[in-house]
Amino acid sequence: MSETAAAPTANDAAAKYRERMRSTTEQRAKGSGYAPAPNRLMGGSIPNQPDGARLIAAPRAHPRGDLAWERARVAAHLTEPGAGSKDLTKPGRETRMAVASNPASRPESAHRRAAEAALARPIRQSARMDYAAASRGQAQSYIAPHPTDQFNWIRLLVTSFLVVAMMTGGVYVFLNRTDQGQFLLASWGRNADAGAYSRLGSKLMSEGSVPGAVRAFEIALSQDSQNLATLLDLGGAYEANDQFDRAELAYRRAISLYLTASAPYQRVIALYQMQDKQWEAMQCMQYAFDQTGDEAFSQMLAQARPDYPRVSALGGVYATPITVELSTNLNDAVIRYTLDGSDPYVGDIYTKGIYLDERDESYTLRAVTFVDGRVSSEQKQTYTIRTAAPKMPESNLKPGTYDTARTLALRAEKDCVIYYTTDGSPATVDSKVFEPGTMITLRRSSATTVRAIAVALNGKVSNEMSIRYVCGGTVKTSLLEKDTFDKLTLFTTTRAQFIKRFGAPESVVPGGSDALGTYSVLYYPFGYAVFREAEDPDASVLAELSVSDDSIKGPRGVTVGMTLSDAMALFRDEGGEDDGNGNRVLYSFISGTAEGNMGLLQRVGGDEYEAHYYTKLARDYIELAVYAKDGTVNRLEWLRYRAPESQ
Repeated sequence: MSETAAAPTANDAAAKYRERMRSTTEQRAKGSGYAPAPNRLMGGSIPNQPDGARLIAAPRAHPRGDLAWERARVAAHLTEPGAGSKDLTKPGRETRMAVASNPASRPESAHRRAAEAALARPIRQSARMDYAAASRGQAQSYIAPHPTDQFNWIRLLVTSFLVVAMMTGGVYVFLNRTDQGQFLLASWGRNADAGAYSRLGSKLMSEGSVPGAVRAFEIALSQDSQNLATLLDLGGAYEANDQFDRAELAYRRAISLYLTASAPYQRVIALYQMQDKQWEAMQCMQYAFDQTGDEAFSQMLAQARPDYPRVSALGGVYATPITVELSTNLNDAVIRYTLDGSDPYVGDIYTKGIYLDERDESYTLRAVTFVDGRVSSEQKQTYTIRTAAPKMPESNLKPGTYDTARTLALRAEKDCVIYYTTDGSPATVDSKVFEPGTMITLRRSSATTVRAIAVALNGKVSNEMSIRYVCGGTVKTSLLEKDTFDKLTLFTTTRAQFIKRFGAPESVVPGGSDALGTYSVLYYPFGYAVFREAEDPDASVLAELSVSDDSIKGPRGVTVGMTLSDAMALFRDEGGEDDGNGNRVLYSFISGTAEGNMGLLQRVGGDEYEAHYYTKLARDYIELAVYAKDGTVNRLEWLRYRAPESQ
């Protein structure tokens, strides 16, 4: 076979392959599809075909079906005369051009590879029917599967594993790395971040599932305890769930963490107002304004507060006491106030005018109005009362010397109290009070100095009044050393003389001792006698005598059983003023030869009185004591002793 005859044959084979491939592509494009036989066995029936139509084994409609022929053609070409004389390993220019223009003239190895590559069946091409022949009514042929088209289970398993792994990884990344995935985990109750549970809580709130929203916000807060938005959302959920105490705690925690943020304060204020806690709401408004400086809170507070109390007198300095009245135009309002500058919220409830008198310190009035749980702003005024001191008291008796005893009365300004003395001592607020309508009796036969002050209601004290009076008249003398008990003499009458006159005593007991010596007591039916002991008992001298019956008369005839007024009339009484408790000075000598002599009347209690008369000797005192009950003398005592300052 010549080279020219072999070339058309190869070209025809290539043309036939292209024609078949084009026919197959057109059939698929027209939608003929693939309709395999009920089974892929040779000779199976084909539906809708003429009777007797069978699957007949036929040459494959593919150029690779003519592979034996092609190989024979290539072998013939290689055996043609002159073919072996050419050195195909080193072709010249003519040879390379011939091979390029005629594929059959290529070297065997190159030609074989090109032919096999052109005729090679596509990988994984499944066995199929020749539908082009079937469409022409020809007997169908079945294209047998290529050995490489057998199903690969290992590849399927590996591919499936990779697909599953990729899907698992994708799901993991989706759930743990995306907001949507975290939200799904939170919805399933799985471990998710705080933001996912916060979004879940918001969604549940919008759907009306308040308890679930509360749980979601609580979980979110447990993961991010300082998130402001979560705290506010949780507080809102608590409110919707009627857990107002917990809502307040959530808002207060937000305030403690974010002092300058306005939102938590607004939530707390709204919560208080909803619960009608107006007082707490206003306190929160003030605190919010102080911390944030937000003027909205100041305006809110101004709108919520009622009017503050009005005062009838503004603060200032006043020369006389004043009465301040508080008022408000609000019904059912309560006014509380203080005068010492303390917190008025717990002050006294105002019921009537406030009287302000003079005092050392100023009055600081603070007052607020309470109504419907709200409290007003504060009314504050300062008052200073500075009044003049009252005038000193005046006497209705001019100072001077009078022949007889006189009485006088004192007077002072209105609402003043008069305190006075008549013994010459300064008048103080502890002195005797002069009662209007009474009279002061001046001492007879002696000088009397009346001293008095006036004290106003505000405590102001006047200057002291001091007036000296000298009144004449006859009075008894004071107790003298010569005044004795029935011719007995103190420190002179001996024990032997006393026993000789009054008889032996009922008993004798020791009487103690003092600076003057040791004493013994002799008891008698009329009383007792105390003797200062000596080396000779009979030489002991009388130091004290106590008489409780009328068997022995005292000095100047005073005896047990007489009235107290009669007994006092036997001694000096200058008519000294009563101190208000029944005590008064009968007489007193502060100079002259009688210096130290004194007479006092003392009230012991009830109707019991004691009159004591003292006579001062060089170193000792002689005392006469008259005891009375219900106005009658019931005991007399006469004694001599040494005063402590003279020991």
